[in-house]
Amino acid sequence: LTPAALADAVIAAVCADHAALSADAESEVIEGEPAWDHTGRLTMPWRSGRVAVWRWDEEGYQGGAHGSTSSRHAVIDLGSGRRLHLDDVVAPSQRPLLALKMRVIANADAEVRDCLFDEAEVGPVENFLFRADALVFWFDPYEIAAYACGPIAIAVPWAQLGGLLREGVGALAVGD
Repeated sequence: LTPAALADAVIAAVCADHAALSADAESEVIEGEPAWDHTGRLTMPWRSGRVAVWRWDEEGYQGGAHGSTSSRHAVIDLGSGRRLHLDDVVAPSQRPLLALKMRVIANADAEVRDCLFDEAEVGPVENFLFRADALVFWFDPYEIAAYACGPIAIAVPWAQLGGLLREGVGALAVGD
């Protein structure tokens, strides 16, 4: 899979998501009210020899106290061109233990711990990314904490993931 073909596939998926969002927003427009504002940006924040991480950031305003922000991540296996989903990385039977590790990490950070709505909401989600040092789970404002806390990223170091990962995932993430 060439970088250009990969970029085309990611952009097509993002455009489809954006079209669905725009259709929803247009159905909610009230005549005479200010138009809503929406912007997006696609970046590749990390790449190893075998994996690329794409990030789609969105900002919007539809009235009210503040705008909204969100970031969605896609981990792409460059060998197959396929997006990796949570089930490809961690077996469902291992998710409770991974959630426990994530809660320990969240509670060790006083800033994160003080922001959480409910510690039980912290757990593995589809919005994840790979970094050289960790598997990172991303939570947008209001998902697990107040808007004022901003997005929360919980990074679980690869070394702590031992038997939780599906076979070959660790090498895929950090191998070149």
